[in-house]
Amino acid sequence: MHNHESNPSIQKSKDELQKYWRSSNEMNTNPSNYLHGNKRSKYLVSLVKQYARPDASILELGCNVGRNLNHLWKEGFRNLSGVEVNPDALKLMKQNFQDMEAITYEGSIEDRIKELGEYDVVFTMAVLEHVHYDSEWVFSEIARKTKGHLITIEGEKKIASELHFPRNYKTIFEGLDLQQIYEKGLSQKEGLNTNFYARVFSGNRS
Repeated sequence: MHNHESNPSIQKSKDELQKYWRSSNEMNTNPSNYLHGNKRSKYLVSLVKQYARPDASILELGCNVGRNLNHLWKEGFRNLSGVEVNPDALKLMKQNFQDMEAITYEGSIEDRIKELGEYDVVFTMAVLEHVHYDSEWVFSEIARKTKGHLITIEGEKKIASELHFPRNYKTIFEGLDLQQIYEKGLSQKEGLNTNFYARVFSGNRS
């Protein structure tokens, strides 16, 4: 897990990263921008529907303003939870998706992951790619919380960025006793770019 090719001199430290994502200022993209992106949310829903019943317990790590969770809600999924580090994003979720019922945990993945229970489906979208190399211990916790399926939709290719930490999630999660059962390189068709891969892993504990 530690064969990292990125240039550490330009990347933010773990503490700098958390401060960046926690705040909504001119540095960080306004959380309201994340209300848009229906194409990628619909693709996510199509994946979840293949592997989960409507009563499945579902956790999104890095749920931001709740766009993905709301798409799942509209498709009949009712047992939804999310972790989000930015309090402004959680306020926007309540304002914009007033009909949706979801349990939310404010804080970083590092802060919150250990206290959470197990879920039928755990998923991330463009979130793990921002996890600092010093925080890679969270991956084993994520694997532990996955009793059904883990879905990662993440940028994996090396790019020059102080916010991105490229890694191959098949290698990581298969090394943590999950089995990859689906892989797809993504594009604008799914509302993303070719840096992104969708992967589904089976937790084999359902």
